[in-house]
Amino acid sequence: MSELTDLDRRRFKTWLPVIIWAALIFFFSSETFSSDNTARWFAPWLHWAFPTWSNDSIELAHAVIRKLGHVSEYFIFGLLLLRALHPRMNGIPSARRIFVGIGLLAFYAMSDESHQVFVPGRTPSPIDVLIDVCGGTAGILCFLFWTSRKRRKQKILDNPRLKLEDNKNRL
Repeated sequence: MSELTDLDRRRFKTWLPVIIWAALIFFFSSETFSSDNTARWFAPWLHWAFPTWSNDSIELAHAVIRKLGHVSEYFIFGLLLLRALHPRMNGIPSARRIFVGIGLLAFYAMSDESHQVFVPGRTPSPIDVLIDVCGGTAGILCFLFWTSRKRRKQKILDNPRLKLEDNKNRL
């Protein structure tokens, strides 16, 4: 068996977090994290934290917390996906990579919801797919914002004339 090249190691390092996070999302789709099971934990805690809330308010809060879970897990998935698709981090990713990233996370969101057909206590929801894609897209947009700021900052640091003009503008 041949040795791994530096490029192979870099690819492995950038894609491993994506794979691990996808597995974690898959785990969150298990029966353990069904609405009925999470309500057993959230409802008593919410009743304790907000004793004046009605049962309907507690159920609504539980639903909102669950949907925010979808947003946050796919937000992180979007960040990791675009990071893996754009490993150099020295420029803004191309539109093609952005669309590939959104397509991959949409495909995974659909497959994750489809998988729930086979999980007792879980039901697939197109609304959840939409929420997942919105969360992942928000993660991708944050990645783009971060890389564009990093690139602008590096451009200023690399160009002494720009740095001097920037300091004059601040005075």
